[in-house]
Amino acid sequence: MYMLYTQKSVIKLFGFIIALVTNINNGKNFEEFKLGRFLKAKLPKIKTITYIIFFQIDNVAKYQIIKSKDFYNYTLLLVLTISLIFGLIGLFNLVIDPYGIFNMPRLFGINQAKVEKIKSGRLFKATDIIHIKPKAIFLGSSRAEYGLEPTHPALQNLQPSYNTALGAATPYELQYYLEHAIVNQPQLKLVIIGLDEFMFNEFNTEGANFSRNRLRKKYLTIQDILNSTFSLKAAQASFDNIQYSSQYPEYESYTKFGRLNLRLIDRDNNATLYRFNKSIETYFNTFDEYKISYKYLSNIQNIINICKQNNIKLYFFISPSHATRYEIIYTAKHWKMYEQVKRELVKITPIWDFSGYNSITTEKINKIMENYIDDSHYLKHIGDLVINRILSYQTDKVPNDFGVLLTPKNIENHLIKMRKNREIWSKNNPEEVAMVKKVELRVKAKKNPK
Repeated sequence: MYMLYTQKSVIKLFGFIIALVTNINNGKNFEEFKLGRFLKAKLPKIKTITYIIFFQIDNVAKYQIIKSKDFYNYTLLLVLTISLIFGLIGLFNLVIDPYGIFNMPRLFGINQAKVEKIKSGRLFKATDIIHIKPKAIFLGSSRAEYGLEPTHPALQNLQPSYNTALGAATPYELQYYLEHAIVNQPQLKLVIIGLDEFMFNEFNTEGANFSRNRLRKKYLTIQDILNSTFSLKAAQASFDNIQYSSQYPEYESYTKFGRLNLRLIDRDNNATLYRFNKSIETYFNTFDEYKISYKYLSNIQNIINICKQNNIKLYFFISPSHATRYEIIYTAKHWKMYEQVKRELVKITPIWDFSGYNSITTEKINKIMENYIDDSHYLKHIGDLVINRILSYQTDKVPNDFGVLLTPKNIENHLIKMRKNREIWSKNNPEEVAMVKKVELRVKAKKNPK
């Protein structure tokens, strides 16, 4: 009886360890994983052992594979099998490097695409900062991630520079990534931060893969190493990476210095209206309410203090989204909050404002867009103009109406002007106003079906 109890305990222990390391303990059946089906199909000899490990069978006797006399032989076989499986998975994930954190060689047609990085920016960018140790960084949301180029000629004396912007970032996250950059590069000289309307909404929360534990360190954490090598999730990402890399051998999700490349759908001119509609829909789905977060505003003050303490030049700017984005804000009845955010920001620091209605942002929506991917994201050459204006580099190439330095002295006149410009734009662009309204009604209908 004691031997049987011990056998069952060992089996449960191994099942628990594997579930923990491979992130299986989330209520999902092992066979729901593509890799699980693959192993079951290709390795039938370990089928029974696999079932014992992942389902933690209590009554192992009915499988008739464990007897008291060969308990130790079975345990040894179990350990060796597990070690072999995880060793192979780890080696496979290390070579394919789907998250781009191990600096493995790029093999075009095999592992260069790394599409999983798009969902894992908070992981691989923390790692890149450790490796690259940039002298200048960009921070912000995916708008800055698409648009700001670290190799811009205005930064030629501050190389390497790095784009540390993160999708749907909060100011809280930006503060942590700034501190992480300083820990790994005490000679950090320049920080440019793009701020967006949603960042200061109390209902905007940190990204799912944000972890303070991996930041402000000069090394990869054990948890990140394990999750990126010895896990079925990483193995699935590796298989997907191979498939995508083979299908699109010229595509890479990011540049070497962290700027997000255009995705395939971003490059498809036939998908322009789809991208605009999808982005508008995302806003209405995500932000039913807008409540200013003074905690996030305090993070901006913290960032300023940190840069002063470390003699770092710091610039803030408000992103130049397409004019339809401001119509979304107006339609959602968030306009007053949007204006108040700007008032609160200029109390803290001067800030460059590229938003509103100007010769860049009012581009007519067409199949082929010159300046925008969708209503939210601007293209790299627009980001170049932003950098030019902020750093006073070749400003003759920047449109005169693109970029205003906001201060407490001019904020109210600026807001009045923007309100008037919205009225003019909405009258001159009824189709785009109607598009925004149509999406809003569609989202409301889905949320409140009759």
